[in-house]
Amino acid sequence: MYLFEMIQQEGRVCSHPTTLCLLKSCINQKSLIRGRSMNDHIIKNGQIFDVSIATSLIDMYAKCGSTDEAQRMFDALSIKNVVTWNVLISGCILGGQNARALLLFERMKKQKEAIYPVKVTYLYILKACGGLIAVQKGNLIYHDIIRSVFDVDLMVGNCIIDFYVKCGLLQEA
Repeated sequence: MYLFEMIQQEGRVCSHPTTLCLLKSCINQKSLIRGRSMNDHIIKNGQIFDVSIATSLIDMYAKCGSTDEAQRMFDALSIKNVVTWNVLISGCILGGQNARALLLFERMKKQKEAIYPVKVTYLYILKACGGLIAVQKGNLIYHDIIRSVFDVDLMVGNCIIDFYVKCGLLQEA
């Protein structure tokens, strides 16, 4: 964080790659204050309009245990893509908020702008369903996967097995 402090003292603006790297260094509750300071710097210098930086801020807040701040940052974005949705969903799951992740998934699918789940989205959502033992919801997700091409993927297949095992459905697994 010494680098960020130097940049601020010199009155300079972090470059795009430097900003992304510095945000990645904020990974726990102890680094949340530093992350908030970076957020202020990013807003002050107009970098908040860059979707990759905004997505990294969402990720930083979620990894630091502040999913509410991550959600506020996400909601403030004018443009959302599947990556921003996945970052927020995974952050909720990381924070043990599986039900919130499922609600976000449903909200993502109902957007006016066509945002479709990708492989990693299904991996996250199946993990959330397994964590909640949400058999009915998991089965619906499984049928969505079958309609897509992801059912032949080893990672998705393993995640489906893990979901059924967590739900106590060994025969289905």
